[in-house]
Amino acid sequence: MNRPKQELSADSQLTVAEPLTEDRLYWPQLDGLRSLAFLMVYMSHLTPLQLPGTGSIPDAIVNFLTVSFRWGWIGVELFFVLSAFLITTLLLQERKKYGQVSFRYFFIRRVLRIWPLYYSFIGLAFFGIPLLGSLYAAPLGSSYWLQMVQRYLGPSLLFMFNFSLAGDGSYMPTFFQRIHWSVAMEEQFYLVLGFMLFRVKNTGKLLKIVAFGFLITIALRGFFIQMTHNYHTYYYNTFSHLDAILVGILVAILLRLEYIKIAWVDKFGSLLLWVPVAFYLTLCLFAPPIQSNAPVYIILLSLIALFCGVFVLAVLCSRPGRQFFSHPLLVRMGRLTYGMYLFHLLCQEIAMTLTMQWAGPIMNLWELYLSWLFYALLGLLITGLMAFISWHLIEKRFYNLRYRFSKIPSGFSVSTSSK
Repeated sequence: MNRPKQELSADSQLTVAEPLTEDRLYWPQLDGLRSLAFLMVYMSHLTPLQLPGTGSIPDAIVNFLTVSFRWGWIGVELFFVLSAFLITTLLLQERKKYGQVSFRYFFIRRVLRIWPLYYSFIGLAFFGIPLLGSLYAAPLGSSYWLQMVQRYLGPSLLFMFNFSLAGDGSYMPTFFQRIHWSVAMEEQFYLVLGFMLFRVKNTGKLLKIVAFGFLITIALRGFFIQMTHNYHTYYYNTFSHLDAILVGILVAILLRLEYIKIAWVDKFGSLLLWVPVAFYLTLCLFAPPIQSNAPVYIILLSLIALFCGVFVLAVLCSRPGRQFFSHPLLVRMGRLTYGMYLFHLLCQEIAMTLTMQWAGPIMNLWELYLSWLFYALLGLLITGLMAFISWHLIEKRFYNLRYRFSKIPSGFSVSTSSK
């Protein structure tokens, strides 16, 4: 099958740049971008390298890297923008071609893509790993485990766990607490989005709803920051953390309506790639950490989402972005990022245990650097291995079933990929 042109004409079936094939809505560079988003999150969750305070140049470099890694949580915002863009584009294309969106089919596709691995992870976290007993923070049958199950199993099963974290979260093991809240938030809003596109036929009204959503989420975040002293209250609350999802929807609509010209994005592609990078470095150097609950986050979280949207645009529509993020290694890794995201904190804990056994007493500064690097790479290797296994044992069995309920096929083709 012939590949389509780099930029599609205005009267083409698609109005965004270079899907992989003419009969499937898929951009490999966005899978490559998922790899970057995951690596940012992965680095942010690594145990920081503790330095002995020698004041050497390597200390300064490592300290800067440690600070920049802490800001890797922005990778979650990038995931939100990506997912919202892809889902909105798919639904808008379906409505354009068939006159309406099938909410029932949309719901079934979400179930087949998200639920099998998600509920496998829930079972592993609440019942499988606790069987390890003393090796786990909440051994099966302990009072801590019972409190964890009573408080959080129900919300987890119902994709409402993020609201539990917004209120508390004191009984959750670390590897579980900081992961599946974002999956819950995505599922909540995307079901609303599917129903909204089913009901709202006018794109202008949809843009007004997006604008109203921005006002609501900023106002609520301001209220929570002023009334509480814990960033969990707004960060894990869907209604005060809609920015990135709304940006993804906005990018999809503006491209669909051709208010954003692909030729213009391509012309300034290199700049649009580097400006978000410069913004990220500026945050690392000058912005207070999100844990500070600083009032600046009333607006800053929206700015972060907007810069993530700019980065997605540059990767999607510019030649430098397409070329770099379409590298086969990044694309293949990006296809496994759902499993890697769910399992990576558990794998980091395993890697830390193995590293402590391997490293023994640290004799000098360079052995400390080497041990930390070994821990980081080993955790990434174990994460990739677990994701690869989970893909072939669980996800792959359901992935192709989605096409029975897809009017517009999307995503990579399992039959032509080893992943």
